[in-house]
Amino acid sequence: NRERHLDPAKGLSVLHQNVHSVGNSSDLIDDLLSANPDCDVLCVSEHWKNQDQLRNYGIRQFKLTSSFCREKENGHGGSAIYVKNNIKTKVRRDINDLGVENIFKCCGCECKVKNVSLIVICFYRPPKGDLSMFSQLFEEALALCIGSGNLILIAGDFNLDFLTPSKKLSDFLALIKSFNVRFVIEEYTRITPYSKTCIDNILISYDVSYISKVIHSHISDHTAQKITIFIDREDVKPITNTKFLTKYKSKFNIK
Repeated sequence: NRERHLDPAKGLSVLHQNVHSVGNSSDLIDDLLSANPDCDVLCVSEHWKNQDQLRNYGIRQFKLTSSFCREKENGHGGSAIYVKNNIKTKVRRDINDLGVENIFKCCGCECKVKNVSLIVICFYRPPKGDLSMFSQLFEEALALCIGSGNLILIAGDFNLDFLTPSKKLSDFLALIKSFNVRFVIEEYTRITPYSKTCIDNILISYDVSYISKVIHSHISDHTAQKITIFIDREDVKPITNTKFLTKYKSKFNIK
């Protein structure tokens, strides 16, 4: 966290919250956004709705831009991205198409905020989902973004504890490091009577200045995570290593 007297009013703010049903949490989500009026993008995991149901739950001043939903009505999981009404957006269907039930419930969009092109990915990884398959899909999602010159931001519930050393964590951190991506939350994000873990996080690319924090929103047993990014266009340096680009674009047949 590199604060350096940064003014939050001049940044780009993104919130992530595991909500345990967007229907049961709608009033509390409104309270969270009222307390954080600078929020430009809201990423939601575990909305628990199918596509038709999710459309019925609007969030004031925000539009539902992209989502992953289960087909059955009463299923858990899911992810969604809401963006402020005045921000131009488009769905990244190539990223949405990577979503796999019980493995990688992801959605993506691209938006332009304060003269910065931003790719946002939100996802939920079920705790019993195959981690190796998740990592492969996650790698492919990153590969779709490399070389674009856009800032990449990924938010979600990883169900992988970032504060407890393990081989699974080491392998995942090595993967994201290879794409010049890092995580920013280093506090507990899920606290129960039996455990404290950092299983929700926000990842960003490039060498940008930021302020990050967790917010005890009481929407679920997960905290909200917030990042405010301060971008100088000269900081935004897409991966240009030709061998790296060729490797991943060939591996996943990306044009």
